[in-house]
Amino acid sequence: MTLKQAYENWAGDDDNKILATKSLSATKKCFLEKYGNTPLKEVTRDFALNIFATCKEMKELRVKAAAVFVYVMKWAREKTLDIDCPVCDYQFTDLTSAEVRPKAQPKKAQEKEKEVRDLPTEKRQTHKKEKSRSKKDGREVVIIVNPETMELGQRFSSISQAFRETHVVNIDRYCKSHRPHNGTYFAFVDELDGWKPAQAKLTNDGKERGGSRVSQEVLYVDASHPSEYVRYQSVYQAEKALHVRNIAKKMDEKVIVNSHYFMTPDYYEKFMEQYNQEHRTNISLKTEETPEEKNIVLPESEQEQDLPEEVFSIETVTDGDLIEELRRRGWTGDVYVHVRL
Repeated sequence: MTLKQAYENWAGDDDNKILATKSLSATKKCFLEKYGNTPLKEVTRDFALNIFATCKEMKELRVKAAAVFVYVMKWAREKTLDIDCPVCDYQFTDLTSAEVRPKAQPKKAQEKEKEVRDLPTEKRQTHKKEKSRSKKDGREVVIIVNPETMELGQRFSSISQAFRETHVVNIDRYCKSHRPHNGTYFAFVDELDGWKPAQAKLTNDGKERGGSRVSQEVLYVDASHPSEYVRYQSVYQAEKALHVRNIAKKMDEKVIVNSHYFMTPDYYEKFMEQYNQEHRTNISLKTEETPEEKNIVLPESEQEQDLPEEVFSIETVTDGDLIEELRRRGWTGDVYVHVRL
């Protein structure tokens, strides 16, 4: 979590909204705009003192901003917004009275060499090791790793650069634990030899939590036609192919994303059993099928027989029937019968 994110959490609380609104201009000018993206774990006492010691704003603004700064840091610590948040053991008066500390003058190369030469042999070697290790820790090279193929992705020259470009807090933790952040794995370049993702942990209900999800297959199921789906070997592969984040949280929840579900193979089998059962029930509710559709053989007496086609002829109609039909149709007048012998 960054200093800006901690401030936004503090300002969003109902008890702090009035103070946050009144001091917004001061906080922006004194520390938010310049130091807002600093990870919270790096905001130590010395860091805070340096912020206000180098601030060139008016004293009134610095006092307001210093008070808010202390409130935010104590709030973040009490609410456990970031477990690495330093303890706020200073008051706003300490910040407003802070002065710039003079930088230590760099020692000349000859003086440094002389100091090392004067050390005993064992301490001299220890001194060199500590020096090289501290330099390395300050410039750890971070890289994104595909846990399936060990394909290397984006490379960052340091942890700070990785944070600025990915906005992922505590990247060094994910590098050391070999655990994913939303399906993305980070690793130190000098630890790639033999690198493996961490094993997933099981909760009390038997579900996986954290660790590697490489072996977890994902089915991308069409919501309209569930029999059609695409299979991915892992969550990471699905997220990379479909450009969808946090697929693990959408698995087996019937959450529709782009007209599709995300399911595990086991859940998909149960889902299809229920779907087919409901589908069969809907079919049975339709109108009753005809004998032909049921493939029932009717008795010969009820079967259709080939009968000669009847041809209408007026000769088959009696005179009485013909007269009655004319009356029914409302015809009037005299009717004559002409007979030729």
